[in-house]
Amino acid sequence: MRSPASEFTARRSASRTEWVLFSAVAALSLSLCYRGGRLGAPGEHALALPWGLSLPSGPLILLFGATWGACLAAVFLFPRRLSVRHSAVLILGLALVCRLLLLPYPESDMAIKAVVTAFDLGTLAVLLHLLARRRWPVRWALLYALNPVVLYSFAGQGHLDAVRVFLLMAAVYLYQRRRWVWMFLAAGLAFQADGISLIGISLVGWPFLLRRENLRYAWIAVVAAVLPAVFLPPSEGLVANGPAHELLRMPLGGGEGASWACLALFVPVWLIGSWWFHPARRGSPFPDPVAGFLFAIGAFLLLAPTVHLRYFSWIVPWLALRPTASWSVLCGTVAFSFAGSGIRETLAVWGLPVLLLLLVDLRLTVSRIRNRVSWSSPEDVSVVIPARNEAERIGAAIAAIRTDPVVKEILVVDGGSDDGTPDAAAAGGARVIEHSLPFDAGGGRGGQLLAGCRQVTGDVVAIVHADTEVAPGTFTRILEMLARNPDVAGGAVGSIFDVRGAKLRLLEIANNFRAVFLGISFGDQVQFFHRRPVMEKNLFPNIPLMEDVELSLRLLRLGRGSFLWGENLVSARRWRLGSLARTLMVLRLVAEYLVRRLVGRHDTVAMYRRYYGGSGPALRR
Repeated sequence: MRSPASEFTARRSASRTEWVLFSAVAALSLSLCYRGGRLGAPGEHALALPWGLSLPSGPLILLFGATWGACLAAVFLFPRRLSVRHSAVLILGLALVCRLLLLPYPESDMAIKAVVTAFDLGTLAVLLHLLARRRWPVRWALLYALNPVVLYSFAGQGHLDAVRVFLLMAAVYLYQRRRWVWMFLAAGLAFQADGISLIGISLVGWPFLLRRENLRYAWIAVVAAVLPAVFLPPSEGLVANGPAHELLRMPLGGGEGASWACLALFVPVWLIGSWWFHPARRGSPFPDPVAGFLFAIGAFLLLAPTVHLRYFSWIVPWLALRPTASWSVLCGTVAFSFAGSGIRETLAVWGLPVLLLLLVDLRLTVSRIRNRVSWSSPEDVSVVIPARNEAERIGAAIAAIRTDPVVKEILVVDGGSDDGTPDAAAAGGARVIEHSLPFDAGGGRGGQLLAGCRQVTGDVVAIVHADTEVAPGTFTRILEMLARNPDVAGGAVGSIFDVRGAKLRLLEIANNFRAVFLGISFGDQVQFFHRRPVMEKNLFPNIPLMEDVELSLRLLRLGRGSFLWGENLVSARRWRLGSLARTLMVLRLVAEYLVRRLVGRHDTVAMYRRYYGGSGPALRR
């Protein structure tokens, strides 16, 4: 059993490492913005390539791409022990300095940029408030604060889109405060745009602000009168580059036919989405307009004939509230579309990875519609611990869990220990059941966990490994987040290893990245989910290996996934024994499982034998 002193040392060491790494990333972000602000006219200098080739606006492309990489790194390396208030101050301060450094970028008047930047920072302040209200990690605001699309569009070029983004974010904030008059005023002012496309983006989100109780204030509903004009062919000299428009141009004989076809596609999609994502719909798992705005703006960008770089600034705030891999990848890959003269004539490029990820998002949405379930706001947590021969560690794991008052019960499912694990668990205050079936006949860890889930009664089930010591308040955080985000079906909480080292730190970051953008968490990360829908639909996987991966994927069928950065202390014992070989084996097995899962031919029993060798595990997982 680890001593409190060793536990404190490990967590303090992790915190110190985070501060060092985050400071380095913050310094990199600042230097990139400083260089971007003094780059000179876009396209003025080309990047020399081998074989006598050159890349127009190459330095700008590199700066833009590196800024996005630094933004993602800042999200994952943000210090975990900061309070919400201190986190907000740090993010706002870093965002302000980055914008000041980028102001000299040679586009627009400096006075206009100053005003635009003020609205831009106002959007960030509202975003931080919305994140805190949802009990969502405020570090997600960095996706907006350091996003190069936002930095170059607003502080760099001074586009007035920043005003409209702020007003729509303010409308969502006022919606939650039920300040209907001010909400409609903000939404109405956002409508005052200088371009028909921007008017359309403002209007497509309006339905998500309407409720029966505020209809008498909705005197500015003019969607039907303006929407058709949004899809008229672009002006002369303006290139049509929307993904749907590009696909339809050739079969329909030109831009005008493609534009009307995009309109014909958009209207039913928007109407169906306005119904499904509407916060007032009875039994809706989406109780606020954020999901609706993300859907509406995303659909607009996909189906609009022309999409400028600055248009993506409209979706970035909603991306911070509901992170998705598809739009995140697009924010980074858009740098490769810069023309010879730089950003001014730049139009978005929709790469194959982005479109494939968007198809995955669509597939998940359809699955959630088919598996539509509802659940009440959770009040307690049942913790299930699978164990075998963990007598030395089980006591510390249970003691850490019992410190959280929202834990209703702790159930240890023993897989046939011969070292006194059941007695140690019972002495710690847990209930113990035995499930020692063979791994090829309903046993293994998946079988243990399923047996445990059938025995517990809490609103939320959390799975904790016997070698994990949960950080104080973890389960309270889970309940608060689920109560404020009813469309979340489950997720995971991050962990740190009890031994520090560069390799293990990189492994922690990789684990977090996979959980965030692929929605796949491992058992090392405390997994949690709403118990009733999972058990009623028989979604918990009864497989001996990869049960954590399969559970993550099945939860996405029910609702949105979530990831909470945490400091749960997990043993590094199995990663230290042949760490490189083990890491490669795990990656290979996971990749193989995912590929075989797509074609329905995975064999977890055979994978179990390969992973452990022979008929059973030599080292407990």
